[in-house]
Amino acid sequence: MSIIVYILILIRRGGEIVEISQVRQQLGRLSQERVSLEKELMAFRLPMVKGSVFLQYTSCSYAGCECAKGKKHGPFYYRSLKEGGKTVQQYLGKRLDTPLGKKLLRYKDFQDRMRRMHKLDKQLAALWKQYRENLIDERGEA
Repeated sequence: MSIIVYILILIRRGGEIVEISQVRQQLGRLSQERVSLEKELMAFRLPMVKGSVFLQYTSCSYAGCECAKGKKHGPFYYRSLKEGGKTVQQYLGKRLDTPLGKKLLRYKDFQDRMRRMHKLDKQLAALWKQYRENLIDERGEA
């Protein structure tokens, strides 16, 4: 009768012990997600415009208006961006289905994907470091 011996290479992560095959699976999954994000980013072809979009209610200066009693006008879309070190706001209107609004939304979508890729890069670097550290033979034996 033969005895099968399983040697598990383990990694200590945050106080818990994780099998190295689990780390390899995580590396594979995150790497695939990163490649998918790269393809999505490369698919952006239409122009974008820098800036953030936000909604805001406003008051007018007419004394008899409802907004003087607290019921403000809006909401209205605005664009916010930095120009020459100052934050500038630009009125966009009640809807974002204008050419400028669409460009701003594409920029936001692109930036969201870039943030996700940056987060993935940090996770991948940490996992590769764990993987490497586990493979180092501290004793230096042949």
